[in-house]
Amino acid sequence: MSSLVSIIIPTYNRASLLKETLSSIQAQTYTHWECIIVDDGSTDNSMKLLKKIQEADDRFKIFQREAHLKKGGNTCRNIGLDKAEGKYIQFFDSDDIMKPAMIQSKVELLEAKRCAYVISKTANFEHPDVTTITDVHDRFYTFKEYPITHVNYVTQVINWLTPDFMGEARLFDTLRFNENLPSGQEYNLFCKLTLESNKVVVLDEFTTLRRMHTASMRAILDSDKERLKQERILLYTETYKELKKRKAPKKGLYKLLKNICLLHVKDQPSRQDLFFISSSLLYVGAYKMSLYYTVYQLGATYFSKGYALRKKLLTYLID
Repeated sequence: MSSLVSIIIPTYNRASLLKETLSSIQAQTYTHWECIIVDDGSTDNSMKLLKKIQEADDRFKIFQREAHLKKGGNTCRNIGLDKAEGKYIQFFDSDDIMKPAMIQSKVELLEAKRCAYVISKTANFEHPDVTTITDVHDRFYTFKEYPITHVNYVTQVINWLTPDFMGEARLFDTLRFNENLPSGQEYNLFCKLTLESNKVVVLDEFTTLRRMHTASMRAILDSDKERLKQERILLYTETYKELKKRKAPKKGLYKLLKNICLLHVKDQPSRQDLFFISSSLLYVGAYKMSLYYTVYQLGATYFSKGYALRKKLLTYLID
């Protein structure tokens, strides 16, 4: 019997788009799947639509985030992981489109190569025309130049999107999405995943079509630069702390700290943040950078001086 694949989808107020997404799942050439959809408290008619779809096809399993749990897609994905019964996990979003052979191609490659997970490709399309491709993410899929390793992923010489991943459910015995992160959760998860396992194979095909529209999280963040900056600082800080606990290589940790410093270089971090950054730089062996950063921030904060050190600091931050 073929292996069961658990497709996990969080959703919130996507009633107008859900049907097209779920139809693309029903059209899969690989039919042994369950689709776990976790609603994040929608106020439109999403639940009514989902229950109707579930009645027609019991492979769809519908859940709602309980009110006492933290709102957000990360919580919903973690609920989905707790409910999943498949051998393989496939994450997906409630406004994207699966190409018909997506699941079959991934399962066949995983089992032929005996790998823990597979990475494919995603192309963006301009809503509502699925044939209008706007981006194929050439800057992400650099696997021919760089192998998939933990450090290469953390430093982002390679990258991929959430639906590109399919992997063995056992990987998530120790992995979960960070529910403190309002964005960038896939980067945080895959930093931990690549530390957990490098038994990976690349499927050099575009298997997902990602819908670009004004209600998407990416569009919202791109329109609010200050919010994006603050969320990036939180992302890199949380990821650093989690990876440090997992004894990750210091080269990757150093990159995360450099990202935090660059985002703070024109700001005045709190004393707590300044201590965290300075002491963390010492931990990874970046002694000069820790000194320059600390002196620069203290001079700028307390004496309105120290800006002459910014140029020197930037030579360490930008390479």
